[in-house]
Amino acid sequence: MLKYFRLVLITISMSVFFGCDNAGFSGFGDSQFTLSSIKKPEDLRPTLDLGVLVENLQTDISMDLGFKGVIIQALDQDPGVLSAKNETAALRARSRTTESGRDIQLNAMLLGGIEDVSDETAGVAAILAANRMLFDGGKLEAQLSAEAFEIKASEQAYLAIRARRALDLVNAWIDLERYQGLEDLINTRLSVLDPLLVQLEKVAEAGVGDVSQVASAKRIVSMILIAETEVLVRLEQAKISFISGFGRLPSTVSYDASLVSNAVPTTSTKELLEKSPGLQAQYLTYKAAVASIAAIELKDSFSVALQASLKRPFGGSATASDESIGLVLTKDFYQGEQLKSQINRAEQLAHARASQVFAGYRQGELAILAARETIKSMDKAIILAQENTENVREEIDYLRKQLVIGGSTLEAVLSAEARLYEAESKEIEFIAKRRKAETTIVAISGYF
Repeated sequence: MLKYFRLVLITISMSVFFGCDNAGFSGFGDSQFTLSSIKKPEDLRPTLDLGVLVENLQTDISMDLGFKGVIIQALDQDPGVLSAKNETAALRARSRTTESGRDIQLNAMLLGGIEDVSDETAGVAAILAANRMLFDGGKLEAQLSAEAFEIKASEQAYLAIRARRALDLVNAWIDLERYQGLEDLINTRLSVLDPLLVQLEKVAEAGVGDVSQVASAKRIVSMILIAETEVLVRLEQAKISFISGFGRLPSTVSYDASLVSNAVPTTSTKELLEKSPGLQAQYLTYKAAVASIAAIELKDSFSVALQASLKRPFGGSATASDESIGLVLTKDFYQGEQLKSQINRAEQLAHARASQVFAGYRQGELAILAARETIKSMDKAIILAQENTENVREEIDYLRKQLVIGGSTLEAVLSAEARLYEAESKEIEFIAKRRKAETTIVAISGYF
């Protein structure tokens, strides 16, 4: 009997194993069990190495699917978006665990140990217990209701995070094309200004022109070169931001302005916000907090469960068998200030969530109104910039014709060419600002 008992004891409980030599059971001491043989959590569920984990998160996006397809690919592979999606899955799994409280709960225990040290009596007993909740005062339903709101809030939060990330990605694309356009514009202007400056210097060296005009012309060119330096820095930053989001620079795909413009909602600000994922997430979080108050309050109710227990000793145990089945009523009659403090905390949390809804609405309202005002302003500014560009082009054409007959100077032509860069660059800047205002509204609506 003792040999059999030792085998069971080694596999069941270390708490009985320690100190048995003093009780006359020195035979347990020949076991090869050591603390180092206990498996660590990472051995049971291995974790990825940091380098492997970071490498696996690298984006792999095809640029052959068009503008919208590229954006969707980037969103589907974005770590922040995937994290929000996994959070929702985790909440669903938690809710299924809570819902399993309706099921029959079966517990099996195998006990082995010393029953009487003086008589050297030891044994093993098996206990099987079953529990089925019949009535809990609505606590489980209230908890499930709160968790259901949390799941819905998480789903909307996922859409809101996806929309915010889409805003970042689209803005990165806008900035890339913005500074690429400015770089091309500067190169075009410098290709025109450099020959004019060389020609002006030759005229001055011949004693025909004014040296001060050459200095003035060089100053104009220097200003454009300074602007070029700033544009090149911004362009490199835009490239880094784009590669960070998409993994590579676009080859043939360009920003689809018409797609984004057509996606801008024309509904009222109030209606747009109330349907937005961000505000919906905050509102559902508030409803979950209110439902949690009811779930906590119901802790004060009683519950009725059907319980059954079966105990069978073996292995030389002197313990008698025992069977029981019946209804069990439980009720906490006194919990001190614990329940009261939990309810108070839940109520304060619900008030905080309500304030967040109000703050979120005000913030979204301000963003939409500002974006719509920017679109209106930029529409006017773009038209004015285009008109200004056309006027400068006409002025340059006139000055060049007058230069042939001596009616104008090279310095005047060069200055006009510099003004043309300013006018064209303004148009590019205005278009970029307008596009960003559109993407702000589209992101709030949760388009992507």
